[in-house]
Amino acid sequence: MSDQEQQRVRSMGGLALLDWLRPPPGFVTDAALGTTYSLDLVTCAAALVSLDGTARDNADFGLTAALRAMQRLAERVFVVGQQGCVHAPERTREALLPMLDRFVRMARRPLDEGAFHPKVWLVRQVHARHPGAVQQEDEVRYVLVVGSRNLTRDLSWDLGVALQGYVRGPREANLPGVGDFVRFACRLADLAPFAGRFADVDQVEWEHPEKVRSMRFGFHGEERIGAWEGTILPELLERAQSVLWISPFLDTKGVEAAAKLSENAEYRRLVAGTADLNCVAQKSSSRRYLDRLELRSLPSVSEEPSRRAAPDEADVDVTSTENPELLEDARGLHAKAIAVWTSRTSSVLIGSANLTGRGWLGANVEAWLLLEGRMDLADALWAWSEQVAAEYHLPEPKHGQEQDEEALNRWHHRIAARSFTLREDAPSEGAELSADTPPLLADARDVELRVGRLARPADLWAWSPGAMSMTLAGCELAQRSSLLLFVLRTGSGDDAQERAWLQHVRIEPALDPDARDRALLRSALPPEQFLEYLRGLLDDDLPDDLDGEDRSASARSAHQDHAGGEPAAGVGVEVLLRALARAPDARGKVAEIGRALGAYLSAADAEEPRLAELQALWRAIEEVYS
Repeated sequence: MSDQEQQRVRSMGGLALLDWLRPPPGFVTDAALGTTYSLDLVTCAAALVSLDGTARDNADFGLTAALRAMQRLAERVFVVGQQGCVHAPERTREALLPMLDRFVRMARRPLDEGAFHPKVWLVRQVHARHPGAVQQEDEVRYVLVVGSRNLTRDLSWDLGVALQGYVRGPREANLPGVGDFVRFACRLADLAPFAGRFADVDQVEWEHPEKVRSMRFGFHGEERIGAWEGTILPELLERAQSVLWISPFLDTKGVEAAAKLSENAEYRRLVAGTADLNCVAQKSSSRRYLDRLELRSLPSVSEEPSRRAAPDEADVDVTSTENPELLEDARGLHAKAIAVWTSRTSSVLIGSANLTGRGWLGANVEAWLLLEGRMDLADALWAWSEQVAAEYHLPEPKHGQEQDEEALNRWHHRIAARSFTLREDAPSEGAELSADTPPLLADARDVELRVGRLARPADLWAWSPGAMSMTLAGCELAQRSSLLLFVLRTGSGDDAQERAWLQHVRIEPALDPDARDRALLRSALPPEQFLEYLRGLLDDDLPDDLDGEDRSASARSAHQDHAGGEPAAGVGVEVLLRALARAPDARGKVAEIGRALGAYLSAADAEEPRLAELQALWRAIEEVYS
């Protein structure tokens, strides 16, 4: 590869998703909506920390930062995923995961018929100095991210575009359709009122990325399209001279469309997952279309929830990027894109749709962003496909295929589409989990379903085949959640297959999330750690120009905490008062600390003299700022 081509590949690098979610200096997150097919709760917590804007870098997702973000962003951030595709947690801060049911919502679309599959983030940010006031021009900032990235810790190749813009007042939108998508996604997740938080999104003036002259946003899935002529693809490929298709997953309809729609182009390259290429190549109806394309491949990945990690695997830090070069050769393909070069321009369509009939003909909900610009706009993608993807040659046809994975998928889809109700009249004594009709697993052979609490994943109870309900053991208030762990097993012996996911259930009587969160905070943080948490609520608001004396005093007070210092000094009250005097929203910060103290003490089983003394002191401070 030439030096120029290598530079093009390097130019594909950019800020990670979490960096784009973090508000810039001077702004705070007012509202955010994320959509994804699959997600894991640890990555969801990391996204909340970024949206809270308090992390110093990507690694700063500690206990204090996560709790602070969850407290601040409740009812202001939601992530919508496909029911049945929330990954079961590994052994990572399981005690805090129940709180995330306040942020995660499910799109209840049957997986067999068409999944909720878009990967979009829309973030509304306002000026930090007066977040509750009417914002002036340039004081409302939006971020839009569209791509192929699920909210998981998967390290596969993904592709996305991040845009930023500002509300400029009533005007014609330069990226229409974003508001319609938000309203559609919120409606699917029973969040229709939340869409009102983004009422001014159609007044945003979006900034064009470098080399881009025009942009178009689109989504489909409300109705089936039925034919490729009804998609944007014929228009996109009308005058194509070169075409690059990138799709990890394929089917016969998609391969046929790629060959026919780009038949007039001189160069036609398809980069796909090896497993899907192998599968499609076994069908004679597909091979003749694959022969018309230059084929390249990368290892295949799966978007489905995986089996639960074994104890030794659960200790592996899969989010570490300390030495990414070691992982490069093992990276699979998950990016979805179509790059087109004409005689004068080039275009790139980036989004969530695979090159399949389900992805493009309306069965799935998908979203995409089309960029048109200079001739070299998409050159980095072509260079990437040369460097990273291997040449692929069609294998000889063979007969027979593995049935176990198909059975696992079939039962997973069936169960995930069902509605469940958890009846907890006396949660500490036990709860009844019931399914809607018909009876669950009535016609199952070699199929086992076990269910457990999110906060206690090691304790699982079997669902009896043909039963309408089962009993779960009781739990404390802090462990209650509308997300339950489902573990499905099909087959037997060496042929057994297992999949685990989190299923959203309805709780009766309704769970009070505020009371649960108070109890969880109290159980997760003993008094010493809670003092650290309070300090964390203030540290991110210490002005950048805070002098060395103040910072040294803060560090000394932290040390006194660990050494058993006096309670008031342990929180650095004098330092905090000086910081509050300079804070842009000192009154709001004082109130936030007061609420946190009150909530923690109200959930305590016994008197906490140190915290009670601090609360009395803080009430005096609240009077000063009232």
